Amino acid sequence: SRVTRGAFDITRDCEGEDLDPYRYVRGYGADQALAVLARHGVAHACIGVGGDVVVSGTPEPGRAWRAGVRSGRIGDPVRAVVSLDPAGQWRAVSTDVRDDGTVFAVVAQSLTIASTLATALVHWQGRGTPWTDAPAPVEVLRVDPSGALSGSPGMHALLQW
Repeated sequence: SRVTRGAFDITRDCEGEDLDPYRYVRGYGADQALAVLARHGVAHACIGVGGDVVVSGTPEPGRAWRAGVRSGRIGDPVRAVVSLDPAGQWRAVSTDVRDDGTVFAVVAQSLTIASTLATALVHWQGRGTPWTDAPAPVEVLRVDPSGALSGSPGMHALLQW
């Protein structure tokens, strides 16, 4: 709750919404699955869960993992492609979509963090940027309904055109 300034808070009044920890649990589960693979000697893996991705190693020598960002609606085009670097701090990407079609993609070291913050951004109605207080480095991409891109300062370096 502190990180998301209340946008992802188990104690807040959800105004008729049910508490849904699904995205957090899904991200945590994928992170744990990747850790199990690593303990069993799998150095190169990509785990996708509901459009979110966490990776290790590379898909092939000299190539980075890439993840497409789209609205999640069937038939919608890919709006951006994010390059992931599991050797560094960018090994997971999670996207979530507001009712108005605005897409948020969060890139982080873990899918637990990325998916929690993506969900928080969809529900964020306050001022400022809740990702600035994240417990680990994150980069955020916002795609508005017209397809225009904006984001955090380091996101541009992760985008593939």
